[in-house]
Amino acid sequence: RRMSVICRVNSPGDRGSNSGVGGDILSALGGGSDERDELWVLAKGAPETIETLLEHVPDGYVACHQAWAKKGARVIALAARRIADAEEADDVLRVPREKAETNLHLVGLAIFECPLKTDSAACLARLANSKHQLVMITGDAPLAACHVAKQCGILSASKTLLLDLLPS
Repeated sequence: RRMSVICRVNSPGDRGSNSGVGGDILSALGGGSDERDELWVLAKGAPETIETLLEHVPDGYVACHQAWAKKGARVIALAARRIADAEEADDVLRVPREKAETNLHLVGLAIFECPLKTDSAACLARLANSKHQLVMITGDAPLAACHVAKQCGILSASKTLLLDLLPS
């Protein structure tokens, strides 16, 4: 549900072709303040997962990503943190994932629209009419999956109830 990397970013004077939007984002997150290479933790993943790794969850974060998912969009949260602790930086290859992925700052949400193929609903309707049971198996967020299922006729109800079963 997430992926993260630790990367080295050249100092502002050495960025050259890497300057621009990426450099602006890192500067806004507290990087680029001196003339040495910097280490960064960069993470992406499901908004619900990244939320648990953030130092501060912005107002409206949950409502925003859920609103896009309800429209059928695929939503990926992007977060980062500069490794400022000298001890952590010196031992970066041995930092446990759980420690590296703490106190991240939200960079933004990547929103992807994936429209249905034009013949999907008709094909699924023919299968349903021939007494085939239609089942949707997906790795998408539940809200996005419900939107797609309604678009292609697998769900016909105007309201859908989602239950989140927690492991016991």
